[in-house]
Order: sequence, then structure tokens, then C-alpha cells
Amino acid sequence: MIQKNTVLSVVDNSGVKRARCIHVYHGYRKRYAKLGDLILVSLLAVRRKEKTEKQDLKKGGVSKAIVLRTKSTKSFKSNNQLFFKENSVALLNSKSKFAGTRVFGVIPRLLRKTRFLRLLKMSGG
Repeated sequence: MIQKNTVLSVVDNSGVKRARCIHVYHGYRKRYAKLGDLILVSLLAVRRKEKTEKQDLKKGGVSKAIVLRTKSTKSFKSNNQLFFKENSVALLNSKSKFAGTRVFGVIPRLLRKTRFLRLLKMSGG
């Protein structure tokens, strides 16, 4: 579960390394974000300045993001559990399109039920 001030790694090729959650969308007093939820993030570390300046992704900037992986465990009725080693997100631009063109690592099947089906096309595996 991700809440305010959680530091997240960015797993797309938008040029940003790390981000910090500053707001969780969809709900009055919603405290935690789970897989597939939208959050508002502040950008902490940027890889390449030339690449990110075109997309207006600068250190200290604000952007929307979708949660792709969480450290907390997600349990299913079939006694399966899903968890990852890190908390990670993929960035969205102001028009709710993806800032990057690729997503690194695995993506859980739970995200098929969200409105961001393009994530599955952008992932490698």
C-alpha cells in the first residue's frame, strides 16, 4: 500500500528515476493506493535532462502516475499471493497518456481490468 510521502521507483523510459507520492486519487479521505490506482507524484531524480525537458518532466515537477508494483501482499481466493520487491509507478502526462514508450519488468494481470490496457502492450514480458 502506498500513502503520502512514499518514495517510488519509476519503471518506464520517461527519464525519471524516483518519485514521491503527494496525493491518492479517487475517494474522499482515501489513504492508501493499491495496484492500478492513480496517484499524484513529485519527481525527485531525473536521468537525462535533455530527454525530460521536452516532456516537461523536471526535478521537483508534479505528474500523475499509475501504481504498477507494491511491496504489500495481495491475496487471492485460490491461496495465491502477489508481492514485489519495490514500489513502482509509470508516469502519465497532463492528457493522461503515458510519458514513456516502454515499461521495464513484469506487470500483474490485475491491471487488465483498469482503463490502462496500453500498459500490457508497452511491457516486455
